[in-house]
Amino acid sequence: MKKLVPWVKSNLLIVLSLVIALVAVPVMIFFSAGMNATLRERLNEEVTKVTRDLSSIPVKYEIPSLDPGGRAVSVRAVPNDETTQAVAARLEELAGLSEQARDLVVQRNSAGKSPLVAGLFPKPADESARIRLTAEMVRAWPEAHSELLRNTHAGAPLDPAALLRRLENRRVREIDKIEQNRAEAITDEERAQIEEDLVQARLEAYRNGAKSASFYADASAFTKLLEMPEPDNLPKEDEYQRLFWDWQHAYWVHQDVIAAIVLANNSSRGWRTIIDAPVKRLLRVSVDAMALDTVTTGSLSEALPRDFKVSPTGRIGGNPLYDTRVAHVEMIVDASSINTVISAFSNTNFMGVLGMDIVWLEGRADLPKGFDYGDRAVARMTMDIETVWIRSWLEPLMPPEVKADMGIETPESEE
Repeated sequence: MKKLVPWVKSNLLIVLSLVIALVAVPVMIFFSAGMNATLRERLNEEVTKVTRDLSSIPVKYEIPSLDPGGRAVSVRAVPNDETTQAVAARLEELAGLSEQARDLVVQRNSAGKSPLVAGLFPKPADESARIRLTAEMVRAWPEAHSELLRNTHAGAPLDPAALLRRLENRRVREIDKIEQNRAEAITDEERAQIEEDLVQARLEAYRNGAKSASFYADASAFTKLLEMPEPDNLPKEDEYQRLFWDWQHAYWVHQDVIAAIVLANNSSRGWRTIIDAPVKRLLRVSVDAMALDTVTTGSLSEALPRDFKVSPTGRIGGNPLYDTRVAHVEMIVDASSINTVISAFSNTNFMGVLGMDIVWLEGRADLPKGFDYGDRAVARMTMDIETVWIRSWLEPLMPPEVKADMGIETPESEE
């Protein structure tokens, strides 16, 4: 201690500096802590104010319509977790519903539609398969139409000539039966009675035939069958796939036309007979050439354009979602059931009625030919039907030549 005092005296400046430094450290810490607290409080207030201001700014919550042409549901509101989560859940639900809707559309459009000859589309594996499958298609296409009619309770009238032969044999037997038991010839009254009985027998035969089918039709009603070339006149290799694809697609259109007639003629108890059915007879089905429209309009992410100058439905070709094909259907129908027939076509697959023409008929005019339409008034009804075909399931089956015509890119493996 004695030694420290002289050193302090001789080094007073250093000691004073050291004391000041030691005193300054806690003082600076004290004042610094106070300043930091003030700064933190001010910053917290500013951040809280900014956060509060941001939270009070309304945002736009929007839920799109499932229908691309519909209006979205849009609401401006102050953002909060509950609303955000609810909107997110709804958007996720809509995405799921969109997928379901797409699957249902494809399922409905493609139901029961399969190639008549397996391996023919999009193209045969090799030349040997091409020759074999070509021959199969030539046989299968007309037979498929006959089977289609058999499976839907279509029928043909009795052959009038054969029926007349049977009735004539019956007339001879009846006259012989009367004359063999007496010497005198048959009287005019007896002959007239026989003729009247034969007329009733003929009408009864036609009526029984009408009660055994749902509508009159045969394969000749499909006009494309009449246009079918002979096997020896089929097109060359670079064209036959186009022809067969046209046949195949036309058959699918024919399937839907028959399905619509079946729907019209069915009741809760099953199929109606010709006597009671709305559609009495299918006269003709012609299908326009398949449109080979290159995709130039529309997008799958937005509403497809429509042009009501083209058709009452406004559907136009050249879009990426679907193609259309028009069928012309001519029938004899129950005049009181025209609305039922229209509804049946509108509710089968994706078909729409573009136009129609109705002419009233005398129902018994066709009776001598074996056609019994029942006792109610009938009409000849001609309809222009628009059929819609979803590309997503058709495209994998399209021959490369058809894809090229439609501007659809073909993978190199198919080429």
